[in-house]
Amino acid sequence: MNFQLRTRVVLVDDHPLVRLGLAHLIATNPALEVCAQAGTVDEVPPLIRRHDPDVVVLDLMLRSGNGLDLLKSLLVEFPHLNILVLSMLDQRVYAERCLKAGAKGYLMKEEAADLVVAALHAVSQGERFISPSLKNARGSTRLPLEQLSDREMQVFELIGSSLPTRAIAERLALSDKTVEAHKANIKRKLGIEHAQELVRLASSWHETGH
Repeated sequence: MNFQLRTRVVLVDDHPLVRLGLAHLIATNPALEVCAQAGTVDEVPPLIRRHDPDVVVLDLMLRSGNGLDLLKSLLVEFPHLNILVLSMLDQRVYAERCLKAGAKGYLMKEEAADLVVAALHAVSQGERFISPSLKNARGSTRLPLEQLSDREMQVFELIGSSLPTRAIAERLALSDKTVEAHKANIKRKLGIEHAQELVRLASSWHETGH
């Protein structure tokens, strides 16, 4: 009698309802199974060591930390790990960053359920899977955010969340002086002269996702 091994998936998202929906979707496919779930950054490495999954589905916006930093750290410890990023963040800004960091796939949360299943199958085989809407949206963003480094992008996001310099520094474990230097670089790269304009643009981007 032949037994087909199922693709084992770890879900990482800080919204329980999102994890529940993904788990229900995966449960409808006999070739897939959720072996563990995590809602915080610190939970993820121990779960991967314990369950040795085929795929990690990772949200980038985690309240306990930055998803892109987590992606990078996971691939340092688990270099052969297949990671599928499932996010609401502007794919034109983040997809290339995630793929460059080593993710095997990038999907928007708004994509159809059958695409999530297709992505899981592809990524579990080590293949790259990119959101079809990304392929159809290769145009430039309204702001040239692709010019920002990953750290500058994190600072830009936190500015958009209305955090002051000290709070951003504490969140990213940086000095106030370093955060101010990042702000100066962001303004230069985006062609912004005044701090108020940077706050306005970052807040608008945070609210609309682009």
